[in-house]
Amino acid sequence: LETSRHKNNITDKAMSPPEDSDTKHDNSKPTPSNESCYLNNPDKRAAISIDYHAPPSTRDKQITHAVSLICPQMFSPHRSQKLSVSQLGGGLSNHLFIVSSSPANDDDDDDSSSSKVLIRIHVSDDCHFVNRKKETSILAHLAREGKAPLLYGCFCNGRIEEFYSGAVTLTHSDIMTERYIEPVARAMAGLHGMAGMNLGAEEESSAVLEG
Repeated sequence: LETSRHKNNITDKAMSPPEDSDTKHDNSKPTPSNESCYLNNPDKRAAISIDYHAPPSTRDKQITHAVSLICPQMFSPHRSQKLSVSQLGGGLSNHLFIVSSSPANDDDDDDSSSSKVLIRIHVSDDCHFVNRKKETSILAHLAREGKAPLLYGCFCNGRIEEFYSGAVTLTHSDIMTERYIEPVARAMAGLHGMAGMNLGAEEESSAVLEG
């Protein structure tokens, strides 16, 4: 579970498919105005894979292909768009990338007109400490309840999610401060009390959610 702060406010949202796909809101982010069949659907998976070990140019083309298929809302029907790919650090069992979409003729570096999504490429489908199927099902459930980033869709070895611009991962020392300890505890209590989250003990132990 990832707990994040946005500017000065705690967020309880973040615990933060290709042949077809899905989406979520935010002013400068993609919205589900052009919803795909993958949106918040853990059972729908696009039949494409991304080779993390491929040359960067090849890998980035695979990533943008997945985004164009699963997140059609990132592309305006009236303007030509360009996609840029950048890698994030910090993933434990995923390689993390940000894909940004902006008008192809926009030379301004301002991010205000840019839409962004988060790409997770699984390190291995045979991961012994993360139940991928259960993890994705829980994420989709939380996203539908507005408690997690939108699940735009899944592909064979990963998924595409809403990206929270400006969110910062809290450290262990942050969480223990008076400023955050009560809001985090309340958010966790609300999470565990949600309907539909009553996993059996065996399932619960294997359904590891990572940040």
